[in-house]
Amino acid sequence: MTDPQQYIFVDTSAFIALRDTKDVNHHKAKNFLQEIKERKILLVTSNFIFDQVYSYFSRFHKIAVEMGNI
Repeated sequence: MTDPQQYIFVDTSAFIALRDTKDVNHHKAKNFLQEIKERKILLVTSNFIFDQVYSYFSRFHKIAVEMGNI
């Protein structure tokens, strides 16, 4: 069985901060993502979070499609 501590649930604000360079948490999110990759922690989210992220970026079609392909 996999240790539950090896998973992190990602919410809407984290996805937005990763993609939006003007977000106040952009640099923190990028640094944290790098740490997660190095530690090989799995990220999980829900379809509701995905919908919120897509809706947030929908005013920028190219970015919305990019986020939808994550």
